[in-house]
Amino acid sequence: MRRQTLLSSMTIPLLSLSMAAAAAPTKSGTDTDARFLVQAATVAIARQDVAHVGANVEHDLGIINAVAAHLNSRQAARLRAMQNVRLFPDRSLAARSLT
Repeated sequence: MRRQTLLSSMTIPLLSLSMAAAAAPTKSGTDTDARFLVQAATVAIARQDVAHVGANVEHDLGIINAVAAHLNSRQAARLRAMQNVRLFPDRSLAARSLT
């Protein structure tokens, strides 16, 4: 029961974020933008890292010390090269029943 409650408490915010991402318009540019989760030691540091490469934060993800942002390939490469920064392509999530 405890595991199911924990899973439910994590799934709902992630699904909300996925739905918001699907509804959000993407920026157009010369390079194709993709949505990423940028994780650092704190949300504030993740925000600074995203700003440092010239991108904008769309959502703070405090529970995992990360932010969501659209990045072009050059911005993503610069973030990947930074120490203490983890970059994850955003993915769609779906809930499944455990029973």
